[in-house]
Amino acid sequence: MRGIVWAYNTDDAIAKLLEIEEDYGRLGIKPTNRVIGKSQTYIVFNNGDMWRVVRASDSGRGYATNISYIDRRISQETINTIIKPATKSWPFQAFKFYCPFSYRPGEDEEIEPKFI
Repeated sequence: MRGIVWAYNTDDAIAKLLEIEEDYGRLGIKPTNRVIGKSQTYIVFNNGDMWRVVRASDSGRGYATNISYIDRRISQETINTIIKPATKSWPFQAFKFYCPFSYRPGEDEEIEPKFI
């Protein structure tokens, strides 16, 4: 399986990727290759799964994934034009949204709901 954590902010997406690594660890699945940097970030696990961080912009075109973790701050237009075409796992729901710990909306600000 291939997974992508779509980044609004790279540091927040890396934090989410490390959470995913912890979840795999609880299942007894160890990483075999791990690269964490500003230009390229991914983890390959011993069961063959690969997760990477991709910036949610035009540079994210051309990737293919089975499941997408999407930062809630990413615009609906970007989801429709870049993320949805990259996610190929129908008929299953393969979109998960996350709200990074570093982002907290103000009192008057609401997190806009996203529709897939």
